[in-house]
Amino acid sequence: MATCGKQQPQQQPQQQQKISCPCIIEIERHSREKYEYDHATQSLVLDRVLPYPYFYPYAYGFVPDTKADDGDELDVLLITEKETPHYKDLQAVWEGQIVGALLMEDEKGRDDKLLLVPHDEYVSFLTKRDQIYADIEWFFANYKSKGNDGKWSKVHGFVGDRAAADLYRKSRVKPIPPSSTENQLPLEPLKNIFSSIKQKTMDNIVTDRLSASLRGLVKPIQSFDFKEKLHQLEKNIK
Repeated sequence: MATCGKQQPQQQPQQQQKISCPCIIEIERHSREKYEYDHATQSLVLDRVLPYPYFYPYAYGFVPDTKADDGDELDVLLITEKETPHYKDLQAVWEGQIVGALLMEDEKGRDDKLLLVPHDEYVSFLTKRDQIYADIEWFFANYKSKGNDGKWSKVHGFVGDRAAADLYRKSRVKPIPPSSTENQLPLEPLKNIFSSIKQKTMDNIVTDRLSASLRGLVKPIQSFDFKEKLHQLEKNIK
């Protein structure tokens, strides 16, 4: 038997927030020269040249302010068709959207690779993802196989953007900055001040200390709206 009544609107699935992160390029796409960043000199140093037929399928580097399981920064591949000069030629920090990660290990232990794509190339990446991932997997599964120096690598497959974002968060040695800080206030000072305002207003007494506190809070805030509100608040309770 059918029931009458208003049809409940279907809830739309929440759109997943995309996470971006910076990276420094050590090795250019299609290069066989493996450079590594020297923190002491803040420059790139040539570590070795890969044997034929191995070359990096995409620009390769690391995520600054991270520490991976091997003690170094978290490795990253920037998947782009654009020219991305390495740090030796262009001292720049690149940025991309986290799309996944390659899980692998080598003779030193875990050696996972974060995968980034520039925002304006994301749609193009989706159309070629299978081939891109196949190229990346083949390279990292084989690029150490020709050496006689005890180096080896083993690939365990890929994970999606959520697991990769967690990998990035866990590797951070500094807090991840919020996407936008324009309208964010320091919560504890704000809570303390408004608590004081409430009490002083009830007693109809406002001290110079409260006024000074308000002025101190206003000073570092960049948003005009918050400045205006706090100035008005300070003016009204005097």
